[in-house]
Amino acid sequence: MRYVVLTASVLRRFKEVSTIFKDVKLVVPLLAFAEAKKMGVNLDEISGDNVWIKAYSHKPPKLGGLEKHDSEAVLLAQELSATLVTDDVKVAEVASSMGVNVILLDKVLSG
Repeated sequence: MRYVVLTASVLRRFKEVSTIFKDVKLVVPLLAFAEAKKMGVNLDEISGDNVWIKAYSHKPPKLGGLEKHDSEAVLLAQELSATLVTDDVKVAEVASSMGVNVILLDKVLSG
C-alpha cells in the first residue's frame, strides 16, 4: 500500500489514523479538508511529511448520492490506485462498486 485516501469523517480521528498508517502517504482530498474545517477539526493537526492535500484532477461529480467531498475521495483513491479509509458504510459501498480498495476505520480500531 503506497497511498491511503482519507474521507472527511475520519479526519476527526487524524492522530489515530496517522499512527495506524504511519508508513504510507496520507492523501487528504481538498474538499474533505474544507469539510473538516466546517466540522471544527483542528487543521494544524492534519499535517506532516507523509500528508498530501490533493484535489481530484477534474470537477468531481456526485457519486451514488454521496456528498461532494466523499465523491472526491472515492475518485482520488481510484485515480491513485490507493486504498480509501472511511468510517461511512455508504461511501465504502460506492467505492467498492467502483473497484476501489476500502478500509473501514472502525473495523481496524476494534481489532
